[in-house]
Amino acid sequence: MIVAATTRTQPHHSMGVVTPVHRFLRNEDKAAPEGLHDIVPKLWVHAARPLCCAHCRQIVTDDHARIEVRGMHDHHCENPQGLRFHIGCFANAPGCATSGEETDLYTWFEGYTWVIAACGACQTHLGWRFSAAGGGERFFGLILDRLVQAPDASKSH
Repeated sequence: MIVAATTRTQPHHSMGVVTPVHRFLRNEDKAAPEGLHDIVPKLWVHAARPLCCAHCRQIVTDDHARIEVRGMHDHHCENPQGLRFHIGCFANAPGCATSGEETDLYTWFEGYTWVIAACGACQTHLGWRFSAAGGGERFFGLILDRLVQAPDASKSH
């Protein structure tokens, strides 16, 4: 089962109802509704921070795509040749290109097939895309030391 590690929470209007919290967040009311200061830290969500290929700096995914698979975001895996990988699980990785035939041979996630995932720009091997046997759920297992955080543009001024 795949569980999202982060939740994108945004105030919304349900059937046209505007609550005091909505009015305050839209800066229509100057006084915060009672109890708002207790819940705002729980609702605060940062902008997605891009994760890039460490080799060419092409954007691969972002930190909002982080998910848990089998109860964890990151996994330590070893292939039959003895190569070890520290991978993180991501719901999507639009900057990756996949290649090869899907296989379940030596899969690290029982019930899932895999294909190689490489940077769509420079073709550096970044990990694997895993697909539930019989279709349905998919996720990317990306090698964490082959990804870098994009520079924060807001701090460059």
